[in-house]
Amino acid sequence: MSETRTSRVVPLEGDFESQQERRRLSADKRVVLWGELHQNDYDFRVWGKDEKLLDAGCAYEYARESHKFRCLLVLTDPGRKRERSGIGTWTELKGNTAGLIYLSESGWESWLRGFTDELAANKSFADVLSTNRQKVEDSLAELPKSLLPKAVELPGRYINYPGSQDVLIQICWRHYRNTGIGKEMVKLAKKLRPDDEPEPAKSGTGKRSSSESLLDALSAMRLASHYRTRDAIRHFSKIQLGHIGRKDGADVAPSNLSKLVKKAVRIYAAIFPFGENAANAVDFLERSGPSGE
Repeated sequence: MSETRTSRVVPLEGDFESQQERRRLSADKRVVLWGELHQNDYDFRVWGKDEKLLDAGCAYEYARESHKFRCLLVLTDPGRKRERSGIGTWTELKGNTAGLIYLSESGWESWLRGFTDELAANKSFADVLSTNRQKVEDSLAELPKSLLPKAVELPGRYINYPGSQDVLIQICWRHYRNTGIGKEMVKLAKKLRPDDEPEPAKSGTGKRSSSESLLDALSAMRLASHYRTRDAIRHFSKIQLGHIGRKDGADVAPSNLSKLVKKAVRIYAAIFPFGENAANAVDFLERSGPSGE
């Protein structure tokens, strides 16, 4: 009787890396690339005036700009079989990662994971609302606030978040009320503000939310990427959420549009430090090539 031998297959070195690469490629194929710009991609007025939806829509629309982040959501989806999870597992981070840490610790990353399929399909937030508004509204109960950290945080919170600084100060609680301390904080902020972090532009009359401002910047960036400057200005002036720095009916100044574009690029890079540009950060001339003008 012949002896039956069984052999144990020993994985070759690099098999794990090959498997991971195959999975990355699989996720990459599932994530829909940007193509033609549609109105819902830059006009946020349908939901941007609703305070309940403003912060959620802002986070969602900025996440659409990161191809790698959308791939990560697919790769680390609890409904998919995987060996490991976590942002650091799937891609190399570049530069300051404090913004990404804030995205995770504040709860925004967890909220965005609830919309993995929609982000993978590159659906606009307006489209998500029109097809599954109930899902969005049900998710708002545990929704974090602004996509940005608070103006003042306890020491050690979101250390090194871009544009932030830990400052040691002394407060005399015994002799001053909170209002008096607040007035002194205004003076102190003016004195300590770094030269390379000038005050943001005033919001005009009335209070304007940071999310509304961030969405205007995103609209400007997307329009400037897909339209000639004069056309981008014309479109943006009609859909801007806040008429800051101009009279109603007047077009926004080219310099102000440019500032908003730079703001969106800067905010995006702070939140998603994957070494990739925002999907719509490329300017119109570069996108359109030699025949663009």
